[in-house]
Amino acid sequence: MKPLPQATATPSAEMALIPLPDFVHFPKTDLHLELRSVDRALGEAIIARGAQQGLALGTTLVKPTWAWRGALPEIFSAGTAVRVVEHEVLMEGGYRIVLHGEYRFELAAEAPPGDGADGLLRLALVRRLEEPFLSDIDPEIMALRDELVASLGALAGALGGRFPIDAGQLAELDDADVSFEGLVNAVASALDLSPLRKQALLADALPERARNLRGLLRSRVSMMELLRPFQHLATHADRN
Repeated sequence: MKPLPQATATPSAEMALIPLPDFVHFPKTDLHLELRSVDRALGEAIIARGAQQGLALGTTLVKPTWAWRGALPEIFSAGTAVRVVEHEVLMEGGYRIVLHGEYRFELAAEAPPGDGADGLLRLALVRRLEEPFLSDIDPEIMALRDELVASLGALAGALGGRFPIDAGQLAELDDADVSFEGLVNAVASALDLSPLRKQALLADALPERARNLRGLLRSRVSMMELLRPFQHLATHADRN
């Protein structure tokens, strides 16, 4: 595939951020939050911020503790702007909130600790990252899409319930109505990768993210083929 233009950033805007300790949220995917009663105030802050005009809410991944330079948990610079699409109060007093990812952003500056949304959310200035335009009917994009789907199909067929994407989900992702970005981000979100690896994918512009996913899936398919002659041993592992 020939080199494609990288994502560009727009001027910064204010956003309240939800720091996530172990989950990376991608655009074009849904994040289901379940907050306990002790986190009710956080749920109310998210809903109130989500009701404001425009996209004033985003998610970010918290860095590992060894990377912190102070007492306040540090966050990665790449995140996802979200909108609240659904919320309900749970019987126990908590909240169930569904957030839909809209676009990627990068941090420009953070407010001092304790500022913003009563200190429950992290107030910051962010710059929207515009993805380069990719045509879903471009032959190179179509070939990359076909290879991603084929690799997913091979892994789902061989691993069954051990693979995080089953045949039904794969059929939904392979629908012509699902954009290339939607496919790539859904796969990046669903795969059993570490949060740090997913964060690296989120930081990539869409073309590079797709190429990196292709490489990951190729490696897994190759490993599966290498192990195929020994699969019968796993069937009777208790006798080995």
